[in-house]
Amino acid sequence: MSQLVDSSGVARADRRIQPFSTLSESGEMWSSEHLAPDRPALFLFLSGNCDGCVPFVAALHSPQASGLVVEETVIVSIAADDDAGMELVHNRAADVPALRGPESWASFRVHGAPFFALLDPVSHTLLTEGVAWDVGQVRRHCLAAYKGEDLGVPRMDAHE
Repeated sequence: MSQLVDSSGVARADRRIQPFSTLSESGEMWSSEHLAPDRPALFLFLSGNCDGCVPFVAALHSPQASGLVVEETVIVSIAADDDAGMELVHNRAADVPALRGPESWASFRVHGAPFFALLDPVSHTLLTEGVAWDVGQVRRHCLAAYKGEDLGVPRMDAHE
């Protein structure tokens, strides 16, 4: 069984994500402490210059119909300087909150897109995370997390 590992290569024994605030695409403050407590939050870390992000942007048009989610809240996070990513997401996902800024990327220790993280909003606990290869794979990881299975692989330091 693999363990989640932070970017320094040290095993992440605590899967708690510290609450954070960041800007939404409209420029308003958004806080992870205000997530709906009755369902997990699926964070998608996407970029405007990422071919692997295209299927996720398409899925955001209708996250349930695409098979990405059943009940989860979907939140998209775009890097602060990624105007193309924000425009792409804005044009396709008007009903999905889009965050703009480094805070969510830093909180989840994400270095690049496409990446996903499933968060329990009550305990702020990471349920599963990984590179987002395709919509079906993200869904399988979420379902496995609900069953207590770990499909994750160790994270590698970007500089290794």
